[in-house]
Amino acid sequence: MALIATSLTLGCAGQEDSGSAGPSLDSTYAPTSALGPDQRQNKTSVLVYNGEGAAAADSQALIDILADHDLKYNAVSSSELNAMSLEEIAGYGLILWPGGYAGTASKSLSVETRIRLNRAVVERGVSYIGFCAGAFIAMNAPSVGGKAPEYGFSLLPYEGILPEYEPNGIHQHDSPIILTFSLYGGAKRDLVWYGGPLFPGAREVLARYKTGDPAIIQAAAGKGFVILSAPHPESPAGWTDAQNDSDGVAGDIELAWRLIEAALNRSPQPTM
Repeated sequence: MALIATSLTLGCAGQEDSGSAGPSLDSTYAPTSALGPDQRQNKTSVLVYNGEGAAAADSQALIDILADHDLKYNAVSSSELNAMSLEEIAGYGLILWPGGYAGTASKSLSVETRIRLNRAVVERGVSYIGFCAGAFIAMNAPSVGGKAPEYGFSLLPYEGILPEYEPNGIHQHDSPIILTFSLYGGAKRDLVWYGGPLFPGAREVLARYKTGDPAIIQAAAGKGFVILSAPHPESPAGWTDAQNDSDGVAGDIELAWRLIEAALNRSPQPTM
């Protein structure tokens, strides 16, 4: 398996501009054991990104999961998110970011908005979970001088790395495929992968690619609890190739809910 930088234009991708990531906000990476007391104002409602660059079907799939569990949510466009104050963003228990095009989403948000998202998590303790593009946009290169990020939210000081899978040495991020992931306890799960990242150096791993590279991770970002997922257990209808998904979609949705519930409750999961 080869590794390539996240300068992509298709699929559930990271930055769309070539070149290295720019300076970022100071980012704190720590194990979840470093989380302090839960100081969130609201621990039950969810802010769902449904703006530019979001895959509409994926946003809806996540909304359906929230609705099935009777959770309150607010799905916001880019302009609506840009208009929200830090206090308004920090009034949610969880920020939920779907797959899509991370570069497009990042460009649609003002620098001030991206700083507010960072502060809502790092300073106010709002939880964050990002699937695929939602993972890419949460990451950036390690902070340089505490300056504003040119891309993303800089919740974790990673740079997103995209696995390149065979056959034919072609990285596949323009259509979903089924990959088998290893989960805690030795379980295996077929999940939709749409060009999501891997997380080199992650300490707390919830799932791994067949290569052993981290595919789903959890971490503390300042006061906030963060889960990032490369695959799509919440995969919308039409993204799943039933013939190649040997264990069906019901367990996938159950896994997606388990991750969302863990993030909402700031409940670290067993790691592998």
